Amino acid sequence: MLTLGAATVERVIDLDPFALPLGLLFPGAEIEAIRDAEPWLAPHHVDFAAGNVLLGVQSHLLRVGGLTILIDACVGEHKPRPRRADWHDRAATGYLARLAASGVRAIFCGDAIHSPAQLRRPDWCSAFCADREQAVATRIALLEDAHADGALILPAHLRGPLALRAAPAGEAGWRPDFV
Repeated sequence: MLTLGAATVERVIDLDPFALPLGLLFPGAEIEAIRDAEPWLAPHHVDFAAGNVLLGVQSHLLRVGGLTILIDACVGEHKPRPRRADWHDRAATGYLARLAASGVRAIFCGDAIHSPAQLRRPDWCSAFCADREQAVATRIALLEDAHADGALILPAHLRGPLALRAAPAGEAGWRPDFV
């Protein structure tokens, strides 16, 4: 459990670990490109011997003000999954300004970061990213903004710790400070 002021966040596991070959999740990626990050990627996030990225498929339960809020219902069971492209293209709604004004310092980033390996290589896009250029720009902006604000990042598939803070690592991209 993670405490954020008056709120708590709990994880509800659906599948863990969910192992995917590195090249399947990140087409064109090679394990050697992140070998220098092995001390903080292994053993929870990358199985270097097998060449797999280890994901957690999970929900987060946010409890605040007497409410329990389910964030991401995961794979789950018996539910339709209609595509809602109009939700992905929203901008300038004022939501982010209202969120910042509330004092919230945590970002539930969904699939913007599939694995902490993407902190070392923010240019790696998953096979599920429809617009690779936009995905990279979004991920980099998220890391920069979270670092500038001191915000926690809660990726949807993070195993082990619930959250991380992004710290710049120069030419090596970013490194996580796991929380």
